[in-house]
This record gives sequence, structure tokens and C-alpha cells, in this order.
Amino acid sequence: MIPNQSKSMLMLILTVMAGIFLTIVPAESTAGLTVQVRDRDGVIPNATVVLTHLDTGAAGRQVTDDQGLARFSGQVPGLHHLMVTYRGFADYIRDDIRLTAGDILELDVTLTLAEFSDTITVTTANRRVELLRNVPEPTTVIGEAEIEDTGARTAKDVLSEQAGSGVLVSTGGGQGHVSINGIPNSGVLVLVDGRRLLGKNGLGDLNLEDLTMQPFERIEVVKGAGSALYGSDALGGVINFITKKPTTAGYADQFNFSYGSYQDTQIGNSFSLSRGGFSGIVNASYRYYEGFDLDPENPQTIGQPESRFTNVSTNLEQKFGDRIILRGFAEYALRQIDNYFFTGATQIGEEVYNSVRDIARWTVSPEAEFIITESTVLSLRYTHSRYDREETRKYEDRIEPIQPWQEYNNELNVIGRQTWRLLNQEQLLQVGYEFRNEKMDRENLNIGGTSEADRDIHVVWAQNEFNVAPRFRFSLGFRYDDYSDFGDAFSPKVSAMVDFNRQHSIRFSYGHGFRAPNFGELYLDLGPFFRGNPALKPEISDNITAGYVFTGSAANVSFDYFHNRIQDGIVFDFSQFPFGPISYTNLREYTARGVNSSVDVNLPYGFTPSLAYTFVQREDPDGVEVRNYPKHSAFAKILWANPRYGLRANLRADINGAVEFEDGTSQPAYQVWKFHVSKKLWTEGDYTISAFFQVENIFDERDVFLRDAAGNPIPNDFQIWLAPRTFMVGLSFDLTRF
Repeated sequence: MIPNQSKSMLMLILTVMAGIFLTIVPAESTAGLTVQVRDRDGVIPNATVVLTHLDTGAAGRQVTDDQGLARFSGQVPGLHHLMVTYRGFADYIRDDIRLTAGDILELDVTLTLAEFSDTITVTTANRRVELLRNVPEPTTVIGEAEIEDTGARTAKDVLSEQAGSGVLVSTGGGQGHVSINGIPNSGVLVLVDGRRLLGKNGLGDLNLEDLTMQPFERIEVVKGAGSALYGSDALGGVINFITKKPTTAGYADQFNFSYGSYQDTQIGNSFSLSRGGFSGIVNASYRYYEGFDLDPENPQTIGQPESRFTNVSTNLEQKFGDRIILRGFAEYALRQIDNYFFTGATQIGEEVYNSVRDIARWTVSPEAEFIITESTVLSLRYTHSRYDREETRKYEDRIEPIQPWQEYNNELNVIGRQTWRLLNQEQLLQVGYEFRNEKMDRENLNIGGTSEADRDIHVVWAQNEFNVAPRFRFSLGFRYDDYSDFGDAFSPKVSAMVDFNRQHSIRFSYGHGFRAPNFGELYLDLGPFFRGNPALKPEISDNITAGYVFTGSAANVSFDYFHNRIQDGIVFDFSQFPFGPISYTNLREYTARGVNSSVDVNLPYGFTPSLAYTFVQREDPDGVEVRNYPKHSAFAKILWANPRYGLRANLRADINGAVEFEDGTSQPAYQVWKFHVSKKLWTEGDYTISAFFQVENIFDERDVFLRDAAGNPIPNDFQIWLAPRTFMVGLSFDLTRF
């Protein structure tokens, strides 16, 4: 037997030894990591560094200090995922960080400006995630930092700065209609996360002023006929607005507030959560804008009407193991308009009325992805969208409600992706089936005595991307659309890209596009003066692009030639007027050809100047110029970014060439200059406060009047509806926590 005193002494010794053991073992069995983050000019403080263990999923987040250092201690040894982010720079990502027990690994990370990174990915060009530098179709990506650099409220504000890239936005009277490479808005397909956006007017134009920017993290613009993948409306290209999604584990919240001229007030919040296999984000915003009038004496010169914007959206994702992913997207957007004055659709009446409008959009879209094998993926998505426009016309002596204008889109998409090997290279085959039902209930539609129109569309499509050699790849694709009301359409596509080395590439693409006549063009009935034409055929386009791309660490250069041929264009038919009604007919044919060019230069000390220029020439089959479109347009920008001071500033200019019209009148050339500066005011742990200030139309460009055949301004005939010089300030509060 051991005496009690001896037992006590033994227990004390064992306890001390256990304490020493527990103190020593963790230090010997854990690992550490020190990351220093810099750019070409020095260290970057306040960069976000996230380290995730690939086996356990345990994640940690650090923010770099004044020396650009982030330190992780007590890490479980093994393989880790590292992600380093800072606004305006491409994310730095590695999956091969191996930490060894008892060691502290030191790692230097150099971030690259997003404009000069070869890791930027896109999803729109080929309906899958791929590197931007590998895309053969001319594609522009407007990233989150670039969007913030504009202080943009709406999609119109952002895209109006892309004129030098072949994207032109015509503005006026609360409208914002986009065209690509000389093809008007009716031939441009606008998407949100790959889903069609409803609400085109009777001419096929979609108003980008209705689309607020709060939910979006980037915009992808693909130039060239995209009907082989997306179907109708993609005659000239596709614009896809990509919504925000969670990027790190834990939760994050961003609250922003801004105020500017004309009582332009906006409040927004984004909350995201990612934990285990679940991730989700909720975006909400409200904006009030007083609007402005170019001529207070004339009620019909409203540059922008008084508007209230409300937007709520969410993206959800749940992973079940490694094989099943469920996703869901939902959005509600409302624009309420007041003090919007007209004298009828043609503005030639005598009685002025205030068109009070509520414009609402709803979208609900569940999606499932099944990873059958490493080479085979099947995805299914259903989308229900609704557009509802309610209008009340307020005259001086009466109020007239207008029958609501409602559109519906119900769409089922099934896509299979198969990776296979040929010539020792991976090849990707995509095959899809779609069913879409489109409906419209609008006053003055006449389809057998009813105002309701609908049609069913069945679609099959396929595309195979061939990697012939490490530096040569091409793709072949087609799409077949069968419409219940007018027939079918076949859309082929071919594209190719050759890399001479990592910096120099040439690219080529050909696409056949079409635009189905809309319900208004088919069935609109305005009594004896105007009627739709149910016999209309689709507009079609043949588009060729060929270009050169240089991608380097100090400069990016691109040059693309485009040639668009439009046939069976839908235009007004006056042949029976005044003895019969005006209608629509398939009559117009023209070509739009030209060049898009751009250059970005990465200079020392954070300066990045850029310039984009577009030339467009439009002609009919007889070689006669088709006017109403600027031949020359450009965009210039000089950016200065210094992460060491948390500063980012830019000076931008929209440069618009003159426009000649068929009747001999013209629109003069003009320029609009803008300035924006933002600064991180305070960063402490998980919290960041930032502020911005901006000036729009610095030189107060205004009164851009239509000019007569002699070049003289026609007073009060506003051609460009520019707001006078405006100012705006804003604050942003960010929280990120694991």
C-alpha cells in the first residue's frame, strides 16, 4: 500500500508533468503562417487574408497591419487554402499551402491590379466559368471596384461610360437604351445572372434606368451575336448583370448611405452568411431622386422624373456532400415615378398629363446541380419572372387609370456538361434543353378579341469547345428555337483563339443571331391609325469579329474588327398611310462595321491611365449611309490608387461624336467629365469605415440642342438630356467576422 502522503505527492508530480505536457504539446503539434502582402509599389495594409484547412474546413481571417503582415498561429498542420483580397486587385488564391507541425511558414504575396490580372473569370460568353483571357468573343468585364469608381446608381450610369468599347447608351426623359456595335437596344439581350430581364417597350427597348446597381458585383458584356447560346434578342451581343454572392466563411455586413444633388438619397445593406455547406446573401436598398427639368417653362423637358426605387434580392446555396448543390435566387424591384409629363405617345397633342407609374419586377428561380462524376455535371433551373407596369394619367381636370401592363416568363433550363479527352487535351461538351412560356396582358393588344398574348418556345442547343493544342482552341455550337406563333430559328456559332505566347493572342468568332417579333409588333391595335402585323418574320444578323489582344503586367491592348449584317429588320410601314393604318414590316437591311480598341497602362506610383475608342459605319445594301448613330466615340480614364493611404481616385471622360440624321439635322459632339475619390477612414479588426465624394458633369455641359441643316442650334429642342453639374458624398460601414 502506498501511504496517503506519498499518494498526494505522486498526484502533485503527475499534475505538474501533465500541465507541462499540455503546455508543450500544442506548440509542437501546431503550425504558423506569416503572410506579407504588397503590390508593385510597396506593402498593402488592411488587406484581407483568409486561411482555410482543406480537410477540416476550419477557417481564420486576418487583416494586414501597417507593414502588410498577417500572422496565423496555432494552425492544424496539413494542406490549406489561402485567399488574399483587396479592393481593385485580383484575388490571390492558392490551394497548396502546406503547414508543418512546429514550423512557421513565411509567404510573400504580390497582388495585381484587376485590369492586368490573367486570373479574372467570366461566365457569360460560353455559359460556364472560364478565364477571361481564354474567351474568343470580345468580352468586357466591369468589376466591383470599377462600378464603385463611378458612384453609379443605375445600370444606365455604368454602361454610359462604355461608349469607347462599342456600348452606347441613349438617354433622355428618364430612359436609358443600350446598343452594341451599331445594333440598337432591341437587338441586345439583357440578363441578370443568366436570366432574361423583362420590360421592353413597344419598340423592343429596355430601360436601364429601372435597374439599380445595389445587388450587382460585376457586369459582363459579350459583343457579337449570342443567339446560339441565348436565343432571341442577341443580335449584337449580351449584357449580363452578376449579383453579389458570399465570398468568405462566417458572416459579413455592409451598410452604405449617400446623398447628392436633387435630393438623391440612397440607403443600402448587404448581409451574407457562409457556414458549413450553406451560404446566402440578402441585399436591400431604397433610393429617392427628385429628378430634374431641363427647362422649367416646358413641362415636357423632364430629364429624369421624380423616382423612388426599392430593391430586395437574395442568393442562397446549400451543398450536400460533394455531389449535390441547391441554389435559389429571388428579387423584387419597384420604381415609382411621378411628375413625368407628356401630351401622348408622340408628344404632339395639346393636353399635358402627368404619367404616374409603378413599375415592378418579381423573379423566383430555384436551381439544382448534380455532380455525377468529375467529368459529368447536370444542372436544372426554373425561373418565374413577372413585370407589372401600372399607370395613372393625371390631367388638369381629371384622372384616368390605365389598364396594367403585365408580362410573365416561365422558363425551364436543363444543361449537361461532359468533359472528355482528345489529342491529350480536355474537351468540353455542353448540351441543353429549354422550355419557355411568354405571356403579356396589355391594353390595345388584339388577339382574337382578347388583350392576352402568349407563346411557347422549345429549344435544344449544344456546344463543344475543342482544345486542339495548348495554344489553339476553337468551339462549334448551334441552337434550334421552335416558337408556337411564328415558326423556328436555327443559330450556329464558331469561334477560335490562338495564343502565340502568354501575352499575344488573336481571336475570331462568327455567330448568327435572331430577334423574334414582340407581342406589340405583332398584335398592337390603336384603331384606324396603327395596327401590328401578325405575319412578321424574325430579324436576323450575321456577325463576324476578329481581333488581337496583348496582355501584360505593364499594359493591356486590344483591337477588334466587327462586321454585322442585319436582314429582315422590323420597321414602320407607311405605305398605306393616310388611307390605311401604319404598321410594321420586315424591310430594313444594313451593315454595321467598325473597330473597338482599348489600351490600359500600369504606371508606377499607382497611376493607371486607360483609353477606349470605337468607330462604327452603318450602310444599306446600296452603300448609302444609315445615319442616326455616332461614328466616333471614346472613353478616357486616369486612376490613382494607393493602398498605403487607403485612397482611390479617378478622372473620367465620356467623349461622344456628332450624329447626323436622315432629315439633315444633327446632334453636336459633346464631352462629359467626372471625378470620384474614395478613402478608407478607419479599420480595426473586423470593422472598416469608408467614404467617397464625386462630381458629375464637372464642366456643366448642358443645352445640347438639335441642329438644323445649316448647323444652327434649334432652341429648346434638347437632343441630349444631361443633368447639370451634380455632387454626391457617401459612407460605407463594413463588418466581416468568422
